[in-house]
Amino acid sequence: MIGNAQTLIDPMQDEDFLPNDSRTRDTASKNIYALFGSETALIPVPSGQTLVDGSKRQTTLAKSLEAACQDELRKSNIAVQCGKESGGLYAIDFEEKSGYESFLVANPKLRQTLAIEHDGDVVLFLRLPCEMPPSFGTASGAWMAEGAEVLVFSREKPEFLTVISPHPPVELELGDVTWNEELLMGFRRFFAALLRGPPFAKDKKGNRSVNEMFWADWFFSSSNIVFHPAAQQFTLRQEDGTLKPVSEMAAGKMLLQFITNWRGDVPAALISEDVIKKCVRALKLLAADPSEHVAGTEDVERFLRDRVEPCDGRDATSEELFECYRDWSKTSNVLPLAGKQFFTALRGCVAKVFGIGKNHCTERDGKERRGYSGLQIKQAASTQDG
Repeated sequence: MIGNAQTLIDPMQDEDFLPNDSRTRDTASKNIYALFGSETALIPVPSGQTLVDGSKRQTTLAKSLEAACQDELRKSNIAVQCGKESGGLYAIDFEEKSGYESFLVANPKLRQTLAIEHDGDVVLFLRLPCEMPPSFGTASGAWMAEGAEVLVFSREKPEFLTVISPHPPVELELGDVTWNEELLMGFRRFFAALLRGPPFAKDKKGNRSVNEMFWADWFFSSSNIVFHPAAQQFTLRQEDGTLKPVSEMAAGKMLLQFITNWRGDVPAALISEDVIKKCVRALKLLAADPSEHVAGTEDVERFLRDRVEPCDGRDATSEELFECYRDWSKTSNVLPLAGKQFFTALRGCVAKVFGIGKNHCTERDGKERRGYSGLQIKQAASTQDG
């Protein structure tokens, strides 16, 4: 436990380790700072509450260190805030302890990172030095990112949370972690969008602006919005599968809402009519871009999952993939895209499904071809006689 039942540091010692005004802190908050580090933003959670929507109570590290907040922490339950205000802190929630243990088998380094048992779930914490996708749920837990909060101390029920790995959150590079398939599926869409540059840009004077192309790509891959170039019409796919027409202005506003839902710190000055228009243009441009999300692209993704697989040391040319796609379309009762449309969609789909980029040095017959390293076309099942 994090509270008085398991004192991790002497509350009368190590004052220099803690942020300013440490005399206002009780044992619980001191122990949390000892576990997570003094760069972690803590949030007071009213007694009787556990997890609530972090976006309604997001804080900054500076505000969390103010005397008024520290005084509240002495009387309340306590949550940590994930994201940049806590030094790039992220969390993975495993609904079953077996899922956590399997993750450790694939990532022995994470045996030395902080983990708590939380009302039956196990929450693992780590720090990553790069921009990461927003929070999302999985079949066996959740990814907890920017603005998410995790309850780490309950005054009413100290036994509600137990520290099972009392180490500070370890800092790793993204490539140092072997992610499970559920997390990878959520990440791939985000990193495919990152090929367009960071979510926000800064000029030489430090002025911040929205990277419309990144957000348009990320929005398309995470929503039910579709753009039809021939009709110049946006549509929203309803739960029953029907398509509802959406105006250009409405689509732009939906994209900006998507941005602010993820990043609550977007300045109001960035949410302007001019930015909405730029977002609409970006959404339209993606209809003729390698990451397009128009009719037929979903079939390319399905083809890749059905007939292509990752394989170190192997490769496949774009032309080989197209021939295989045409054969697959015949047996799958799918109207195939024309060659140019297929090649246009292929790069974004491969990045989304496999996290692999295109190269220009796939060799065939002594010549370099466009293709993809680390992929191979699956072997067709052989027919057994008798």
